Formats: sequence, C-alpha cells, structure tokens
Amino acid sequence: MKKFGIGVFVASAIIAMPASAMQKKNADGTPSINPGELVFYEMPNYNGESYMVKKTRPLLELEWNVASIAVHPGDSWQICQKPRYQGTCITFTEGATNLGRVPIKSARPSSEVK
Repeated sequence: MKKFGIGVFVASAIIAMPASAMQKKNADGTPSINPGELVFYEMPNYNGESYMVKKTRPLLELEWNVASIAVHPGDSWQICQKPRYQGTCITFTEGATNLGRVPIKSARPSSEVK
C-alpha cells in the first residue's frame, strides 16, 4: 500500500473546494473573473454553490437553479432554460445579482449565436 504525504492531501482538498470559496472579489463585491468566463451561483449576490463555464455548453446539468450570474466586463453570453439553446434564451452582457431561481440548461458566448 502506498502512503501519501500531507502535501497530496492538502492539494486534493484545494482542488475539491467550490469555485466560490476560492474566487476573489473586486472592490465593489462583484466576482473577479477572467475574459471568456461565466459563473452561475445558487444564491443571490454571487453566493452559495457556483459553477464556472469557459466554453460552449449545450447541456448543463446543474443540481440547483441559478440565482445570480457573473459575466466578465466586455463579454456577452447567451443563457437558455433548455438544452441545446432551446426555450427562453437571454443574452447577458453584465452580471445579474438576483434572478430568482432560474433553471439554466445551456450557455454559449454570444459570438457563437447564428
């Protein structure tokens, strides 16, 4: 049986942390995210569980409904309530702090909308 040192345990714990626990915030309280990133949050005001999207996602399988969304300034994302960009779709060019509880099933950069 192989033994792993504490370094491996600590690294595993950091990797397993939710994105919200590791995410830095700007002075105004908005999440600091990179260009091309979109983050969904389970709770209003960028709180609770989070899920980061960095590319086109025709099928998102979130275990919770989305209450807030962080969008990098200058980016634009199409968010849809059904898989494969069906149902109600909205384009976000900035974050939203309180959406209620919206089921999100697909997302893509607006530049990919045909």
